[in-house]
Amino acid sequence: SLQKIRQRAFYPWLRDNYGHLFPKLPARSRLFRRWHTQRHWTGRFLATPTLMGIADSYGVELRHPIRDERHAGQIGRKGISNQRWIAGGKFCAVMNRFGLICDWDCAGANVHDQTFHPLRRRYYGRMIVLADWGFHRAAGLRPM
Repeated sequence: SLQKIRQRAFYPWLRDNYGHLFPKLPARSRLFRRWHTQRHWTGRFLATPTLMGIADSYGVELRHPIRDERHAGQIGRKGISNQRWIAGGKFCAVMNRFGLICDWDCAGANVHDQTFHPLRRRYYGRMIVLADWGFHRAAGLRPM
């Protein structure tokens, strides 16, 4: 699966580059099992919503677009972000008025910003979330 391919690529990188910082680094499968059991901690680091906030997406380029689809286990997709072609993904964050991240989501680079409407809808009634024109659609979207 794609998740195992990511883990297999990440663990040797972590061991080779940062092994001196983690002398008791457990085996790959045990490390990822420990992270899986502690995933609920990530919610504690998210900021609390304020009255107004911002939602924005940003393209994360993982490889050059010419090299797209050369590997069977590649991560991400080819798409347009910030008026240029990228091969990777999109990261969308909802931030409070202090610029701290309240919630986030990610998808392949081939998706439109409207894909992240469920992320904005989570804050409907609690927070006024402002966004750029990429988040708006011609019909069917209520002001948030």
